[in-house]
Amino acid sequence: MTKKLDGRVAIITGASSGLGRAAATLFAEQGAKVVIADVQKAAGEEAARQIGGDFVETDVSDVAQVERLVQFAVERYGKLDIMYNNAGYVWSAMLLNTDDAAYHRMIGINLNGVFYGMRTAARVMVKQGFGTIVNTASNGGSSPTARLAAYAATKAAVIALTKATAIELAPLGIRVNCLSPGTMLTGMTAGLTADELKILDSLQPLGRPADPMEMAQGALFLVSDEASFVTGHDLIVDGAATAGRGQTFKDDRGDH
Repeated sequence: MTKKLDGRVAIITGASSGLGRAAATLFAEQGAKVVIADVQKAAGEEAARQIGGDFVETDVSDVAQVERLVQFAVERYGKLDIMYNNAGYVWSAMLLNTDDAAYHRMIGINLNGVFYGMRTAARVMVKQGFGTIVNTASNGGSSPTARLAAYAATKAAVIALTKATAIELAPLGIRVNCLSPGTMLTGMTAGLTADELKILDSLQPLGRPADPMEMAQGALFLVSDEASFVTGHDLIVDGAATAGRGQTFKDDRGDH
C-alpha cells in the first residue's frame, strides 16, 4: 500500500515533544525521511531514534543555525520536500506585566524562527521547482485571549506571513499553509493548574483539549498530495473553540 509521504524529505522544528513529535512520528509512518530539529538535545535524539530519523540541534531564532539545518537535510537526502516550522514558545501575563525577555523570546522563536525557516527552505524549493511549507500558528492568532497578547501577536503575524508568502511562491510550485491548533496537552500546558485546565476545557465545545496526534493529522493533510490545491490557508483545528460563542441562555425563553 502506497504511503502518503513515500520518498519525501521533511524537516520538523520543535519536534522533540508535543505536536512536533507527533507530526514526526506520523510523517515517518507515512514514508517520509524526517529531520527533527530542536534545542532539547536528549529528547530530540531520542525522538529521532524512535522514528528512524535524524536530529539536528537547532535554535530557530538563530538564522545561521536554521541555514545549517536545511543544508544538512539537502546534503544528506539531495532535496527538501517539506518544511514544517513548528517550534514555539508561550509566556502568559497581562500586557502591563509582560517581561521583556519573554516577549523577545516569543518574537525570536514564534515569528523570526518561522520567517528564517520559510526563507531558507524556499530558496531550496525554488531551485527544485517544488515543495510545501507548513507553519504552526494558533487559534489565538485569529481569536486572541487575555494574558496572551504578545503570544497572539506572534501567531497573527505567522498567519499573515503564511498567506503573503503563499501568493509569492504559488507560481513557483510551492505551497504554503499554516495550522492553527486550539488547546492540546503538550509541554506548553504542563505548568497549568487543575483549575486553569478546567477553564481551558470549558472553552472547547468538544469539552476537552486535543491530543497532539489529532493536530498532526491536520499537518499531514496540508503537506500531502490530498491538499495539492490548498495554499495560503489557515487550517484551524480547535474543536470549534473559535467558531462562535457557546450557549449563553437557558432553553425555552419564549418568543424571540
